[in-house]
Amino acid sequence: MRYVLEFFTIILAHPTKFCQYFILLIENFNLYSDEDGVKHIRIKAIPNKWHENDCPFCHKSCPAYDKHSSRPTTWRGLDWGGILVEVEYQTHRIICLEHGVYVAEVPWAYPGSRFTKDFDLTVAWFAYPICCVRFTLNIVNGQP
Repeated sequence: MRYVLEFFTIILAHPTKFCQYFILLIENFNLYSDEDGVKHIRIKAIPNKWHENDCPFCHKSCPAYDKHSSRPTTWRGLDWGGILVEVEYQTHRIICLEHGVYVAEVPWAYPGSRFTKDFDLTVAWFAYPICCVRFTLNIVNGQP
């Protein structure tokens, strides 16, 4: 069990942070199948104490405005070998002196998104026009 939790922590960590293995904690996870037979893994994650009350815009630590919401928020992640990944956390609001009251930032998703950062970046990469990819990589007629 410990190795599975370490694996999830490494996979979900945002790679651009300096301490990428410590920005979130895995509280629990649940493997299940829905009514269509699709397998899901729901990961209950918690940002570590350093990132728990960060403003989504200036990334500064701010005081909490209220307690956790009544329902957890779920973010869709990249599939792992045909298993749909969902990251779950009970968000709360913070009050930033510069920006006001907002939902606290989570390190695995962009503000306002219901997808993980890796999912958003992968979709953006697939949406990039092929002609631009060919120009950028200097590919002519399929030849490098």
